[in-house]
Amino acid sequence: AHPLGCSGASPVPLTGRSVLPVAGIARPERFRRFLEETGASPLGAEVFRDHHPFTAAEVGRLEGQARAARAVPVTTAKDAVRLEPLVDPDAGWLVLEVELEVEGGWPDLLEGVSKHSGTGRREE
Repeated sequence: AHPLGCSGASPVPLTGRSVLPVAGIARPERFRRFLEETGASPLGAEVFRDHHPFTAAEVGRLEGQARAARAVPVTTAKDAVRLEPLVDPDAGWLVLEVELEVEGGWPDLLEGVSKHSGTGRREE
């Protein structure tokens, strides 16, 4: 994770940290599970509909909730875009970014998918 608004900053480890997951995504349970797998301790979860238009009042409430629980609010990169103009810079928001590395590279992956899906080009 990295601090909200500082995508170039050094990553902040989540291991052993109490976090308040905040997400407006279709499958929030995956976000929570991923946080647990990184070693974080999610305290509840604030779940909103996918593409939720966050308000300043909601963000203030979330920051107060996180402060009271001595937790760090953490969100997805997608939601960070909508949250960034509303957050208190001192609230310590973190953004969880997920990177996908394909062993062998994308061309090998696409070739394998194409072969198994029956849509690959066939030589005549």
